[in-house]
Amino acid sequence: ANLSPAEIHGMKWLDRNGDGVKDIEGEPGLPQWTIYLDLNINGKLDYDSTGVASEPFQLTDVHGEYSFTGLLPGTYVVAEVQGDHPWQQTYPTAANLNRHIVQVTSGDVIREADFGNRRFGDCDQDGRVHQLELQQFSLAFHSEFGNPRIGEPGIGRYNVCFDYEPDGDVDFADLY
Repeated sequence: ANLSPAEIHGMKWLDRNGDGVKDIEGEPGLPQWTIYLDLNINGKLDYDSTGVASEPFQLTDVHGEYSFTGLLPGTYVVAEVQGDHPWQQTYPTAANLNRHIVQVTSGDVIREADFGNRRFGDCDQDGRVHQLELQQFSLAFHSEFGNPRIGEPGIGRYNVCFDYEPDGDVDFADLY
């Protein structure tokens, strides 16, 4: 049987509003992120004893795009490396274990195996965390403990933009 190689393509984008949906305007691709095929399905990019990656990976280009080509028919787990970035993955969601499971047959070209991320603490959704946003969070967080001004506007409230679940409120699970 003649098999034609398959391909998987996708994009890594800045999900400014954290909704897990790639908006046409204002949510650019993110370059230099590692996307990999998790061949042993252990949730991490594996390396051999010499420090060389032992699973296929790609760095996203200047537009946040990546591709895996020359694939044999089969099922592939496509994931991203989070590393030490102060980011939260918004797509695919935790319900999908933050990864794509893609089945390809001979000659398939799969598109839209995309990944969305937002920055922790990006209150104004501009893709950056500003000093004022950190100060607002610090004030809200530290005021909860023993501050007699609890209940005043802006005091003792965690809804500064640190709702990582997102469920509409910020609780201790969001802070760790």
